[in-house]
Amino acid sequence: NYSVFFVPVKDENGEISHILEISTEQKDLGWQKEYNLLFDLVPCYITIIDRDFFIIRANDKFRETFGDSRSKTCYEAYKKRRTECQSCPAVMTFEDGQSHTSTQVGFSSNGDKTYYLVTTAPIASDEKGVSLVMEIALDITEINNLQEQLRTAHDFYTSIIQHSSEGIIAFDAKGKIQIINNAFRRILNWRETKKPSVNFINKILPEEFFRNTEGEEMLMKPREIEILNIDGAKVPVNFWAIELHDKKNSLGRVAFMQDLRPIKEASYEKDIVQQDIKDNIFGSLGKALDILQDVVELEFKRLEEKIANKDENGINECLALLKFKFEHTRKVKNAFVEFSKRHRINKEKINVNNLLDEVYQDFNEAAVLHHLDFFVEKPKENLLIECNPKGVKACIDIMILNSLNALSKVDNEGYIKLKAYQDLGTVVIEVQHNACRKGIAPPASVIREDCFGVSTAEAILKENYGVIDIISRSGVCTFKIKLPK
Repeated sequence: NYSVFFVPVKDENGEISHILEISTEQKDLGWQKEYNLLFDLVPCYITIIDRDFFIIRANDKFRETFGDSRSKTCYEAYKKRRTECQSCPAVMTFEDGQSHTSTQVGFSSNGDKTYYLVTTAPIASDEKGVSLVMEIALDITEINNLQEQLRTAHDFYTSIIQHSSEGIIAFDAKGKIQIINNAFRRILNWRETKKPSVNFINKILPEEFFRNTEGEEMLMKPREIEILNIDGAKVPVNFWAIELHDKKNSLGRVAFMQDLRPIKEASYEKDIVQQDIKDNIFGSLGKALDILQDVVELEFKRLEEKIANKDENGINECLALLKFKFEHTRKVKNAFVEFSKRHRINKEKINVNNLLDEVYQDFNEAAVLHHLDFFVEKPKENLLIECNPKGVKACIDIMILNSLNALSKVDNEGYIKLKAYQDLGTVVIEVQHNACRKGIAPPASVIREDCFGVSTAEAILKENYGVIDIISRSGVCTFKIKLPK
């Protein structure tokens, strides 16, 4: 029995000119059978290539992954290329006769990307040098995929840590800083790219963070403390820390800190705004009380005149007016108090015409006592609005009370006109008086200053998505309450 091995021999033109036949008695090379068995069954890719990179022989593992290798070069079989690889360990082996190793990327017969670690070694030589090279390639696709997944996971968690709004610093079991994120750098005002030294960190973090533990996970529960940044400034933070463990050993410890400066600054600004609001409210209230006091003093002077003249009818009129103004001033005060408290806004659909009728009934008697004409102009169609009825009614009352007070300072022939109409998608309720008819009408800003309760009315209307405009023109003052339909 003979073992026969055929090797093609090519001429200078690359054509096969001879076939080298090597025959060996089987009894002398019994190991050949074991070699062939090992060659085909070894769990890696094995190929033998000639100087032209044609595959002379390939094992079963290679054929299963990359397909039939007959009449193919190694770069065609491994990488589906038409030209030689730029970085090829086989080329170096052909040149220097030494073994070489490199990582390569190819494509299986199914088109899947394959990563492999290839080692080349010379196995035959002739007068020209190395004639045959064996390529042994270990498939590392799974390892490479795991590395890619690990790299992706690392980048993912690194991005989360770096973009966290809370400062994070982590030490390994040996006390070396492994992680310091951007938020922690901002807290420290650390502007260098390198990490701060452990000695510096030891100075700024609380001593309790570095204490010895006996398997405790929570090093420090959340608490507010102050730490010093690199400029020596105190930074208020909400600080807590944990120790990291696996099943047996400590892996390190991590400190978390929330920068409280924005919260404290916002709280300070909120306090200032609230104080400004209180100042405005009490300023408006003080102005309203001054106006009401002037009105009451004026009515009392009239009452004194009527008493001095023993005008019984005039006395009764003055008393009725005082009673009326006290009652309606109390309503305005109640509206102010209710709005100032925390309250639920109850809205409902109401008919504006019904609202005008209610206002007319409340103020017609006062208009008669003031010797004023009180006109009401209602739209022909029903206008419906969704609002807080008590709030809107209080706003109209405030405007009419201001009109009565303004008209009480002038002679007769005054009037108050109350009307409603629709302007596009807005319902307008107007309160108009002619207290300025004997002189040049003051600007709206002056009228606003002389009126009480306007700020309260504006705030109430804002809750109902409404506004109030004051217009002064040709001796006539008009309060326009605008509400969405």
